[in-house]
Amino acid sequence: MAAKDPLALFVCTGNYYRSRFAEYWFAHLIAQKGLPWRTDSAGLRVDFEQKTNHGPISRVTLASLEKRGVEVPSPRMPRDLTNLDLQNASRVILLDEPEHRPMMQARFPDFENHPRVTYWRVIDVPPSADFHPMDAIDPLVRELVDELASS
Repeated sequence: MAAKDPLALFVCTGNYYRSRFAEYWFAHLIAQKGLPWRTDSAGLRVDFEQKTNHGPISRVTLASLEKRGVEVPSPRMPRDLTNLDLQNASRVILLDEPEHRPMMQARFPDFENHPRVTYWRVIDVPPSADFHPMDAIDPLVRELVDELASS
């Protein structure tokens, strides 16, 4: 992949759980379709979340990816979203609009309503019998990949 390939950036609060799943799942699906996209992820409050998250990535995220045939050999630690990330991304997907829009407004007001920014509504909760965030993210990522494949 060339450095000039478009970049999809997935953003959640701590860059530990939801955005990491979306990043790796997107990478897996675009590779299957041979699309020239790159992917990355970041968090809006990594400093706070790192006090409660342990290790580089959630075990729930890893299990959800493994269930889908995606291996993550040595994941990096969560990282904080920057202005440069937002400037370089072709698409920015924030995982939970009610939680993340106010954070974007406070930290990155120029990007809160930017045309490259999309908000999904996947809440930050542990999986339960009624709702699993990764199962909610999966079809949204598939839909995005299908959209990119047809454009």
